[in-house]
Amino acid sequence: MKCMAIIFWVLIVLYPNFHLTASVYRLSNPPVSRIEAALLAEQLQEKTPEEIRALVYTTLPYNFDWAVYNMPWYFPILEEALQK
Repeated sequence: MKCMAIIFWVLIVLYPNFHLTASVYRLSNPPVSRIEAALLAEQLQEKTPEEIRALVYTTLPYNFDWAVYNMPWYFPILEEALQK
């Protein structure tokens, strides 16, 4: 019982706004628009892998979740990722 209380406390400290449940849900059910994904796939069809990688890294530069969202692990929706 003491171990469960410690785990609960750690989760509350690391995820004070309960973003952990949202991340787990988004990981199992990603919010992806099929129409937008199809349009993007058509645009990228003629591109080389290097061009695609460059486009992704310029649109969504990589950084650790802790630095961007102040949490050790977070699965944002696209709008949140683009905003940050």
